Amino acid sequence: MENRTARSGVIDFWRLVFALLILLHHSYHLADVPDPLFKGGIIGVEFFLLVSGFLMVRSAEREEEGSIGRRTNRFLRRKYLRLLPTVLLGWALAMGITAALCRSGLRTLALDAIQSLWQLLSVYHYGIDGFVYNWPLWYLFALLTAQLALYPLLLKNRDGFLYILAPLLAILCYGYLYKNFMTLRPAGRWLDLCYLGLVRAVAGVCLGAVCFRLCAALSRLRFTPLARGLLTAVELGCYLIVVLAANADLREDFWEFYQVPLLALAVSISFSSQSYCARLIPPRLGQWLGRFSFALYLSHMCWAANLSKVLPGLGYGQLVPLYLLASAATALVLLGLEGLCRRFGPALLNRLRRSCLAETNTQEL
Repeated sequence: MENRTARSGVIDFWRLVFALLILLHHSYHLADVPDPLFKGGIIGVEFFLLVSGFLMVRSAEREEEGSIGRRTNRFLRRKYLRLLPTVLLGWALAMGITAALCRSGLRTLALDAIQSLWQLLSVYHYGIDGFVYNWPLWYLFALLTAQLALYPLLLKNRDGFLYILAPLLAILCYGYLYKNFMTLRPAGRWLDLCYLGLVRAVAGVCLGAVCFRLCAALSRLRFTPLARGLLTAVELGCYLIVVLAANADLREDFWEFYQVPLLALAVSISFSSQSYCARLIPPRLGQWLGRFSFALYLSHMCWAANLSKVLPGLGYGQLVPLYLLASAATALVLLGLEGLCRRFGPALLNRLRRSCLAETNTQEL
């Protein structure tokens, strides 16, 4: 498959779009209104899961030699360390903003922070939960848990995973959710063994692996300009149908299950770089959009849950623009802090390590 390591600018653009859909979906926290914007915007999480499943398979093809356990450890460690500064800073910002808006005392702040550590330790989805400062983090930790289980299976038998296990697990998990709940939400529903969000993560990651197969098949084909135009129309049509359906009054949540295959098809086409959309977003701009969309996702819930408490006299229509502006500003602050952390953090950690560990121990590590 061509351009296996190239970043997809169009995927990063849709990351931002679906992050905004999730923000607008959570705007129902601002006021009790019968028709909030994008009631079905939570479908954006499925997009992120599909993309993560696709990238997991692509990463496995580049993984260095070693035992399955070591290769899985390297994959998850790289992923966790890459996201950790943004996640920790986002958690701290959410905690500070929540405390400021709710005027929490230091004792309450400290107790809530301690109870929220279970979420940061990625054990929330196993039932060991507590206070949650930043609820959207469920997606990230459910994803990491799903990949912890699925990545070794992919390394053990790539073809068996891609051709048999991944599609089977995707069908079983989505079928379970459809039959029992007729919806993909709420992610916080307890299922006696884990939260519903973890089942969603397994389903989405596995379907993302199926997208990898479809993308590989598309990448091997040589399309005429007319065929590329048709492929572009299908790609954009799938995305637009999902976005419009997220804001439509469909009354029944089971329509979310019809949107997931459309997303899978669109993601496969986007990653194949066979449509004309592939050239629209420069890689550098796409990279920034991807980083900003993640920061926006981490920065919005503290405002959605608490903005109306400090502005009780404003209605839903007045609160939504303020909510979006506050979330975007917080995301920019988060990106700035992340940049400082990545610039100066390694040197500070090395200095701390040298001051705390003996020279011989440092060399052994």
